[in-house]
Parts: sequence; C-alpha cells; structure tokens
Amino acid sequence: MADFLGFAASAGMLALIGCLAALFLRETGALSPRALKNLLHAFLMAAGVGAAYFLVAALICQLHRQEIGSPALIAQIFSGACTKRVFEAIQSPAWIGPLSTPFVYAAHGLGALLFGQYELAGIALAFLMTVLSGTLLLGRLGALLGEKRARDLLFLLLCLPFGVFLFLPGWPPLLLLIGSIAFSLLGRRIAPRKEKSQPPAYGLILALSTVLSAFVLTGAVSGWIG
Repeated sequence: MADFLGFAASAGMLALIGCLAALFLRETGALSPRALKNLLHAFLMAAGVGAAYFLVAALICQLHRQEIGSPALIAQIFSGACTKRVFEAIQSPAWIGPLSTPFVYAAHGLGALLFGQYELAGIALAFLMTVLSGTLLLGRLGALLGEKRARDLLFLLLCLPFGVFLFLPGWPPLLLLIGSIAFSLLGRRIAPRKEKSQPPAYGLILALSTVLSAFVLTGAVSGWIG
C-alpha cells in the first residue's frame, strides 16, 4: 500500500507540474487554445488507456504469479526480457539500441531529479512522449479529418495490440513521437478531406484490438512478449 501511495503521490506531482507548465505556455501565447485543447484530450485519453493497461496487467500478474504487492511495482509486473533490460539500463545507463539508448539516458536524468525514482521516471517519460505524440496527431488529423474522427483514430492507436508498450520505457514511445513530429510537419501538404464520417469498420477494428491487447498484456506479464 505504501508503494502505491508513494507512486500515486509522485505521479500526481508530475501531473501538477505538467499542468502548470501548460498553463504557463498558454499565458505566454506559446500554446494556442486549440493546442491546449488537443493536449488536454491527449492527456485524458492516454491517462485512461494507460491506467487500464497497468491495472489489468497487475490483475493478470496477481492471478498467474501471485507475487505482486502493489500495482505501482510496474517493473515487477512486466517480465519481458527487453522491458527488464530497459528498466535496468535506466538505473545504470548503457547502450541497448539506437532508439532505446537516448530514452534511457533521458529517463536516467529525470530519475536523478526525482531523487532516484528511476522506475517512475521511465514510466513518466514514456507517458509524456505518448501525450505529446497524441497532441501532435490530434492537431494534424483534426485539420485533415475533423476533430471527432481525429480523437477516434488516436483512441484506436492507443488500443492497438501493442499499445501497452507506448506506456512502458523503451523505443516505442520515442518512435511514436518521432513519427508524430514528421507527420505533423509533412501533413501540411495533404489536402483536407471533405468526408469526415467514421469508417464503418471502426467498431470492428476497435473490438479486435481490445481482444488482442488482452493477449499481448498476458504475454508481456508472462515474459514471452516484450
């Protein structure tokens, strides 16, 4: 219980700092009202989906291994070899790949600022990258397809079978951020579409993604995925 309360308090502090930073940027004019709205939508969406991933993973871990005392012990929940290597590298930075290594060093620096809470730093950095990516995607997709369809597509992206790894330390959130920046810049050359209704297969794809996400979560907890 103490681990969970400590994790929740630290996460709440980081969320408060993020909110204050966003409000400061809004007051200085560096962040437009539309961008602030997209940031809020991306944050709430990522927070909801990410919390669902971690809580379900904690439940699977408790049912299968019965060795977790708190859902805040995320490094104990996900037992994949790559995930464990990233968590270890955040505490002692080392080369583990062209994309994972920059993430590891950035997370290590953030962990030092958080008084040695390296696990929390890795999760927080992955979450921040995912939120920023979502904000950029909402901005560009909203201009091309409309705001509602942009939010639907972002939600679908987060719910794809391997979406859980966007919330875990490593290269997926960094790759998503790089791709989102590229799409946001290059998407200016794409003409907006007049048809902005939701595709008929959206519900089916979302349902299949949810089922497959449960399969991937089980594998990530068991250690044979990730």
